[in-house]
Amino acid sequence: MPVRLQKPRDFNILYGLYHSRVMWREHIAALYFTDNQVKDPKENAKKRLQDLQRDGFIGKLREKAMRPREVAIYRIAKKGFEALKNEGKIDRNLRWEPMARRADVKPSTLEHELTVMTVKASLEPAINSQPGFQVEEFSTWPVFYQFNGSYFDFKLRLEKTTLVRPDGFIQILTRENPPRMYR
Repeated sequence: MPVRLQKPRDFNILYGLYHSRVMWREHIAALYFTDNQVKDPKENAKKRLQDLQRDGFIGKLREKAMRPREVAIYRIAKKGFEALKNEGKIDRNLRWEPMARRADVKPSTLEHELTVMTVKASLEPAINSQPGFQVEEFSTWPVFYQFNGSYFDFKLRLEKTTLVRPDGFIQILTRENPPRMYR
C-alpha cells in the first residue's frame, strides 16, 4: 500500500533533505522525532524512512555505511521534491535537474556535509529545548547566504575580495515581547 505523507513531519523531513542534501537517520531522528509522543525516536525514524524510501520520496546516497551501525545516507528523491512543490513548500518553478545534481554529493565533500548536519542536529534541538528560544531557520545551503568579503593581501600589499560560502546559517528567535532575532 502506498505511503501517505503525514503532515507536517514528512514535509519537514523532505524540506530538511532539500536544504541539507544528505542526512543520516540519527540526524533525522534528532531533528524530527523528538516530540513528547515519540518513545523511541531512532526506531520511529527508521520505520518512517523505510516507508518514504519504499515509495520513492527519498533515496539513499549509497548503500555502504560510513560509520558503524549506520545503515544509510539519505537524500531527497524526485517524488519528494515534487511533493514539496505541490504543497507550496518550495517555488513551483524549480526544476528537478539542478536539485538532482546538488543532491549527488561527491565523495570528497560527503564527510564535511555530514559533519555540518551533525552540528545542526545537535544545536537545533538543544536551542529549541531552552525556554524562551526557538530556531527560526537553520540552513546548510551556502548559495543562499554567500557574500563577498574583503581581506588584505600583505604579499601584494592590496585589498582583495573573495566569495565566502558559509557552511551554515542560523536564525534564533526569542519568545520575549517584543521578540528578538539573533543571526
